[in-house]
Amino acid sequence: DIYYEPVNESIYVYSTSGLWRISGGIPQSISIPYNVFNDILFNNLTGNLEISDSSSDYNRLSLSDNTTQVNNIANYGYMALNQFDGHIYLSSLLTDSIIVINPTTGTVVYTETLGAGSTKLVYNPRRKSIFSIVPSSNEIVELKVELNNTISSEKIKSEKVGDNLYGTLSDGYEQKDELWLKTRDYVRKPRESFSGDIPTQYYWKWFSDNVSEFFMYDFS
Repeated sequence: DIYYEPVNESIYVYSTSGLWRISGGIPQSISIPYNVFNDILFNNLTGNLEISDSSSDYNRLSLSDNTTQVNNIANYGYMALNQFDGHIYLSSLLTDSIIVINPTTGTVVYTETLGAGSTKLVYNPRRKSIFSIVPSSNEIVELKVELNNTISSEKIKSEKVGDNLYGTLSDGYEQKDELWLKTRDYVRKPRESFSGDIPTQYYWKWFSDNVSEFFMYDFS
């Protein structure tokens, strides 16, 4: 079987000696031996290749340096990534079950026992669940996940704001009911239109525009 990895656009293929990576037409041996059964899955959440083989080892291959992390989970089979909970679902070819693996630690976090063995898995993004086929009973099984998260607030230690800082960061800041403009540079004009004076209007004209950082707020 040939496996494509989209990050570095490399090809992974097994030979009798083990796993090989082909990138830019250059083959490179990976320290993962060949087994009778091999399934490779690209994990877009961790950026690793997840590998299950008949040695019952669960391998995580880093695409950055080709290092591997190995956990023996006493199971192997077809894999699928649940994009909702971030776990790897593996249909065991040794037991009539589907096991759930944490791809960060490589440990089994849940086992769902079936009446018969299942094969290929697929993730359904609309239902946020995993589907699998049970050939012996002509059934399709669905595994749903419920996330019970607890939100807790933590106090963050802060430091006193230094000098020459204004606005809400200042120690002397007072909450305003209106817009508070604090700056050291003002656009000034004479006072007009006061207590019945003749109305006066001003027209602004650009003379140069060679300062890219300049901007203007119109509060009218």
